[in-house]
Amino acid sequence: PVAAALAYGRRGAPDEDIGVYDFGGWTFVFTALSIRKGTLRVLGAAGDAWLGGDDLDQALAKSATDEFWKETGINVRNRAAEWQRVVQAAEEAKCYLSMVNEIDLYVPDIAHTSEGPVELSVEITRKRFGEVTADLVATTLSVAERGLGESGLSTSTVGEVLLVGGSTRVPAVREAVENLFGRKPHATLHPEQAVVIGTALRAAEIEGREVHEGTWPGLTVVHAASHSVGLAMAGGATEPLVLRSTPLPAVARRTFSTFRDDQTELVLQIVEGESLSTEKNRTIGTFTIAGLPPRPAGEVDVEVIFEMNESGALSVVALDLTTGRRTITKFELL
Repeated sequence: PVAAALAYGRRGAPDEDIGVYDFGGWTFVFTALSIRKGTLRVLGAAGDAWLGGDDLDQALAKSATDEFWKETGINVRNRAAEWQRVVQAAEEAKCYLSMVNEIDLYVPDIAHTSEGPVELSVEITRKRFGEVTADLVATTLSVAERGLGESGLSTSTVGEVLLVGGSTRVPAVREAVENLFGRKPHATLHPEQAVVIGTALRAAEIEGREVHEGTWPGLTVVHAASHSVGLAMAGGATEPLVLRSTPLPAVARRTFSTFRDDQTELVLQIVEGESLSTEKNRTIGTFTIAGLPPRPAGEVDVEVIFEMNESGALSVVALDLTTGRRTITKFELL
């Protein structure tokens, strides 16, 4: 979100609150930022790690195959290979519908009958696409409103909304954002390149190069965690360690003990998300702490340290308090 703001050249006038609506292929995040006299601060973020442009593809594919089933009696959705071909065709149709009002979602030889091969051909209008994906888009708006509320802002107090991510090309998405905020969002940059452009501008400025557009000399950036990150615990529960919207860099510590005799390793599951139920969060990796001294249960303590830098990269450090041995693993977050 910070890189997007830099790419769009949000300089403030001199003070401004903005929102970054980031709807990518796999995830959705809305971030609220404050620009105050040379300081760009992340006020808060809300997101859905399971909602992305691929869900729009799935919804469109489902609509097309439902119509196909009614016409032919053939259910494509329970055939993995054929279903994947329809999803791919739906993604292509989605892209074209950002430029045209209707298109034929076409998959040749999708099935074979006694009369020969059958093709799937369904006319999809931009309006129909908007209708079958309306619930998904509405979810992004609810997440955005939650992010605003947690940041102490509202749709009326945000100065500008910047669009980032390929899914913001969809006209229905842009219209929904415009209706929510009561003004057209900024979409002048290539949505899939905005973050890259902003990152390059910031890197050039930090390196001391002369930058003419989009940034401030001596800009101070204060980041925040866009998702909560924690550990999966016994019983399917998640213990969050770094909470969403925590100012970065951040450090969190927890101490764990062995739970069986002669246990020589601990395996930790690192998860990202806002639910207290692990199955509703996204697993970003596992972390194995090996080489623990074999002792009775509860006699070996391990301190686990989550260190998230200002860019949101996570390092997990495990310190065996018995031997002093350290183990470290890095994780990339959404």
